[in-house]
Amino acid sequence: MKNMKIFLLRTLILSTFLLSISLLSCTETKTMNGEEKNIKGEELFKFETRDDICSSPAVVKDVVYFGSNDDHLYALDAKTGDVKWYINPEDWVDSSPYVVDGIVYFGCRDWNLYAVDVKTGQKKWRFF
Repeated sequence: MKNMKIFLLRTLILSTFLLSISLLSCTETKTMNGEEKNIKGEELFKFETRDDICSSPAVVKDVVYFGSNDDHLYALDAKTGDVKWYINPEDWVDSSPYVVDGIVYFGCRDWNLYAVDVKTGQKKWRFF
């Protein structure tokens, strides 16, 4: 089975993309003068999709947004991995989502650009 792991180190996100997503917590220990850092990761959750994950995730206000080739854009709680909502534009979501002013923007293999409400997952508009 293929795995996707996201390491959150403050605002740095390093990732590889396959069939599932794992979120790891990180603990950082550092003295005020910048001496030694101790970083430990612990898996918080794992979420599997039905096809490849080719988009980079966006993490905003404890929500992870990412698209999958299973024709869905997902919004997951970054602490628990629970699905907040998902939308099915009926084609691969392989572009990386962009979140601004309460809206998630993403492109799809159907050649459309979508705008979705971050709280509800309701489609606001679609543009070809």
